[in-house]
Amino acid sequence: MARKWRTAIMLDSPLDPACTADTFCEGIGNITRRGDNFRVTCVAERERDGEVERLVVAHLVWSRDDLATAIRQMQAALDGRPFMSAIRPAENVTLC
Repeated sequence: MARKWRTAIMLDSPLDPACTADTFCEGIGNITRRGDNFRVTCVAERERDGEVERLVVAHLVWSRDDLATAIRQMQAALDGRPFMSAIRPAENVTLC
């Protein structure tokens, strides 16, 4: 059966489906570069049998420009300044 595509107009914010879970990170385990992309490994710690384990909880991959923007956005939030979205409104976004 062929997949049916719908077209929507994205306004000021990205789509946030109800199934997107929050991921709590306690630090960055590693940052690797592949071409023009950076892969940030996010970790959290837990204690198990008296030992502290560091668990990978997410891998985030950004282009160089997008990572620089994310760093500026996080710094603004830490400084108490308003968040400035880097997402531009788009028309005719295709959703599956």
